[in-house]
Amino acid sequence: MKQITLKSFEIPVKVVDKNGQLIEDKQQEITYGSLYLSALNDMGEQGLRPTEMTKRLKVVGKIEKALEAKKPKAVDLEDAEFDLLYSLAKQQKFLVLHQGFIDYLDDLETAHKAEEKEDKSES
Repeated sequence: MKQITLKSFEIPVKVVDKNGQLIEDKQQEITYGSLYLSALNDMGEQGLRPTEMTKRLKVVGKIEKALEAKKPKAVDLEDAEFDLLYSLAKQQKFLVLHQGFIDYLDDLETAHKAEEKEDKSES
């Protein structure tokens, strides 16, 4: 069993008019939950087989259920579910340069390494 965190971070967003004049300078919240769901919903160029969809939908359901809570902090995933999410998240690409995305991937890497430590201690 692995636990993924449901943190968030903010990125700066500049809203400009058609002439390029700054209208608004604000912060946009990015949640780990939305990043996890984005990774799971990425179908790639060749789509998915129904068996793969079923695996992903199970994880999506767990994340969405956790996000419905007032102050979600984490989601518990089975090892195979975590491995699926981890492999998809490692392939994600982002259109904005921001440390928050690195932190998101670092948090997943930390959870992944914790799993490896548990496996070695059980041996």
